[in-house]
Amino acid sequence: MLSCTKYKPRITGIQDNTEYMISVIIPVYNREDFIAEAIESVLRQTYKNIELIVVDDGSTDNTRQVVETFADQVRYVYKPLTTVGETLNCGIEMAKGDYLAFLDSDDCWTKNKLERQIADLQENQNIEAVFGLVRQVHQSQWKVKIQALKVPSEELLVGYVPGTMLIRRESFLRIGYYPSGIEVGESLDWHLRAKDKNLQMKVIPELMLWRRIHTTNMGIIQKANRVDYVRILKKSIDRRRALKES
Repeated sequence: MLSCTKYKPRITGIQDNTEYMISVIIPVYNREDFIAEAIESVLRQTYKNIELIVVDDGSTDNTRQVVETFADQVRYVYKPLTTVGETLNCGIEMAKGDYLAFLDSDDCWTKNKLERQIADLQENQNIEAVFGLVRQVHQSQWKVKIQALKVPSEELLVGYVPGTMLIRRESFLRIGYYPSGIEVGESLDWHLRAKDKNLQMKVIPELMLWRRIHTTNMGIIQKANRVDYVRILKKSIDRRRALKES
């Protein structure tokens, strides 16, 4: 796993006025058009004890300049281009929070996402991670739909994805870091390992993530690497078979 300790944050800042700190990690690569909106959705959270970490995976556009406009509200680190898994792990190494949350650089949260989730985790100590609902919106309709006061229930999806998750730090580390040697599917690999290790999780049936659909989504531009999904599923099957035989 790539160590993040060799890269020095250019911007440092923590907002602290509640008991438990949440470390929010945004991995980014060439998202000068979207990263500001993602950051703003974190800074607008009604829960304010947030450490926001942006890990730049070798961007060659103006991503860094956009992030720097947020001054001391963000911890920013630039590293050479590797994989999403290594970029996420870099942020996790930097994190100081009691809880971990993740957001893609082209998506946005609803404003009470963290407050709602941390309250649930504090009330239910046996639960290790909570998720929420997702609404997928095409870029052509983005500005209109994210301002909608009501969202049709048929457009809401259960989101077992990093963007809706809030997890206790010790629970995340119990499952382990994201895989670093694959181009796509790092979150699927982690989630399957979490199920194998019986991570106690639940879904709060509320909208928490706006997922932007556009032509440069990683799932679209990384089509050639979708064989990684097959390898991930095979590893999961092999783990479960080994458990049954032991």
